[in-house]
Amino acid sequence: MSRHKIETEDFTYVVGWDQPLQTFFIQKFKKGDDNGIALFWLGGDPTTRMYEVEDLVRAGNRCGVVIDSRMRITLYGDKDDGR
Repeated sequence: MSRHKIETEDFTYVVGWDQPLQTFFIQKFKKGDDNGIALFWLGGDPTTRMYEVEDLVRAGNRCGVVIDSRMRITLYGDKDDGR
């Protein structure tokens, strides 16, 4: 499983590829909150499964985070490499 952090002023987003579940995921955490509980998690169940990077990008846009082109390339590689 890959995990990459994207920081904003108030939140930390974690995005990545979950090979066993065959889905991209996005998690949102309140910045500075160290309890490890996500405010939300998309991609962790069958109803929010995201097989393509573009699906993850759209979900990120709806959640308030931009997944830039460099991160998209990294995520494509994670999926291709089966991380």
